[in-house]
Amino acid sequence: MRRSPKRPLAMAALALVAIMVVVAACAPAATPTPTPTKAPPPPPTATAAPAKVVATAPAEKPVEKPAATPTTAPVAKPTGKAIKVCYLTPLTGPLASIGLPQSIAVKMAQEDINNTGGINGSPLEVLTKDSPFDAKQAVTLVRECAEKDQVVALFGPYSSGEFDVAAPLGKDLTMPVIGASTTKVGGALSGRPWSFRMTITDDLSTDAGVGAFAKVYPNAKKIVIIGDVKEAVTEPVVKVHYPPAFKKYGLESLGLVEFTRGMTDFGAVVTKVKEMKPEGIAIAALPGEWALIAKELANQGVKVPVVSSPHPWPGNTVFQVKDVVEGWIVGAFFQEDLPGAEVQAWVKRFRATGEADPKIPKPVYASVDPQMYDAIMYGAKVMREGKVTGDTPFQQVRVLLRDGYNAMKDYKGIVRTYTMNQDGDAVGPVYPVVAKNGRWELIK
Repeated sequence: MRRSPKRPLAMAALALVAIMVVVAACAPAATPTPTPTKAPPPPPTATAAPAKVVATAPAEKPVEKPAATPTTAPVAKPTGKAIKVCYLTPLTGPLASIGLPQSIAVKMAQEDINNTGGINGSPLEVLTKDSPFDAKQAVTLVRECAEKDQVVALFGPYSSGEFDVAAPLGKDLTMPVIGASTTKVGGALSGRPWSFRMTITDDLSTDAGVGAFAKVYPNAKKIVIIGDVKEAVTEPVVKVHYPPAFKKYGLESLGLVEFTRGMTDFGAVVTKVKEMKPEGIAIAALPGEWALIAKELANQGVKVPVVSSPHPWPGNTVFQVKDVVEGWIVGAFFQEDLPGAEVQAWVKRFRATGEADPKIPKPVYASVDPQMYDAIMYGAKVMREGKVTGDTPFQQVRVLLRDGYNAMKDYKGIVRTYTMNQDGDAVGPVYPVVAKNGRWELIK
């Protein structure tokens, strides 16, 4: 009689266990269901794929690094009315081989500005115009940019001769004119306070080049100058900059052998140089004539050290005549091997862009080009800080840019840190380079 009550209890316990088993069996079934649903999304979202894009993009397009820098800034594609600027460069004619590469830098600047939200949401539009080393055409293009296109600023022209007419005209038209490759001393003065140059002037580059020449070739004391005394940019090098540099570094001038731009036969010029029996030669010439002089010196067996004005340095002329210019020295404003991750990233992207463009002469070397990139990027900075958009009256933006470039101080660009002086020039260090194996290398 005492055992009978235990059976219902046992059966109740068994029932309770069964219920618990059922509950336990159901619970895991509910739990795993969300787990697989949530588990797959994290891997794609934690994103191995995007991580690779971010890691590879800087290596292939290094200057996307600045583009990605303002992570807190809006990166939406800029919309609305564009802010227009003009860019003048030689796309044809005798300086096309150095004008075309500079256009890569302009494209890079426009991409980097527009890829980071533009200028306060408005895209930057660059109107590129061909100014083929012709001062008269430069006048026409400057007027067209100022009056017809109503741009807020003009970048260029490339050469000192063109800038000599563009700067005062920009002043008359109250439009900023910003050069990045013109080197003639005082070139911006005629257009002040509306003209600016982010470059190195010929007095500085000549002094540095001659100084490096004297150091590398200490036995070359007696020098013959070969120079174009009618070209706006080379005449001052011959008459004004070489003499004090020679005196400073202990060189003696045996005299000047002149030529004029457009010459194609330098036989008589080199024959005369050869008769003077120099220990070294100093040249002031543009790229086309520079290459012809080099070839003729080789043809006539004139094998002496050479220092040149910086004008043949841009572009790839050094590669085209590499067999006859080995050891030549120039005072440069930039060199591709300069240290710094940002510099090297920029150069890599510049060269990759140029190599992919069939219009750009190969191989592609960066020279004056980063200066133009810096000039445009600074203008974008001024406009962003001034709350400019595409709807801001263009003349109001011109005044803002004029004041902004005049106030430039310690602006860190790709090439160097820029401060604008009272002459309208933001100058900096010179890097003497030597021609070696078809390129310019730093003299250490």
